[in-house]
Amino acid sequence: HPNSANLHHLYNPSWSRNGKWVVATVHAGMGVNHGTMLIEAHGNKIINLKIPGCRPCFSPDGKQIAWGAGDQEIATAPINLDADEPAVGPRRVRVTCAKPTKIYHVDWSPDSKFLCISRGPDGKGDPTKPGTFQAANEAVGVYAADWNLIAVSAERDGVLDLEHATEADFATLTTNGSSNKEPAWFLP
Repeated sequence: HPNSANLHHLYNPSWSRNGKWVVATVHAGMGVNHGTMLIEAHGNKIINLKIPGCRPCFSPDGKQIAWGAGDQEIATAPINLDADEPAVGPRRVRVTCAKPTKIYHVDWSPDSKFLCISRGPDGKGDPTKPGTFQAANEAVGVYAADWNLIAVSAERDGVLDLEHATEADFATLTTNGSSNKEPAWFLP
């Protein structure tokens, strides 16, 4: 990258549809403690999007961004990635839950109409399982029983509180609780 000397401690990168930008979370680097940074793909521009949380993901249509705004919230908002200084607009969709449940790891459906979200109890994982370690349940590589994937509409506006939602509000995609945490969509 032409600006690689200034890029540090980034994770969960997502490329914009127009190829101009990469969005990623930074921890303890690039002059911030924790933030979501927009990085010019073929230049030197770095923009702090100033949104709380982490694990950002651009929608495939290039018009929105989704991210984990906290341990109990997934949010989406519009973003104009053709602007010289892209900025995140007001939150449009907010999916929330109550402690001790957490929601993490969001991914868009290929048509940008749905969000897949991981959901499960707080905890430190099960280090007795092969190939795992003990850390926060939501961390990739940590076996966390009772974590499953759900899908919600990305076309709705407002707050969807999963504690008061009905089966019409979301679809449960996995039910085996086998540490399902990192959603990814594909077209058959």
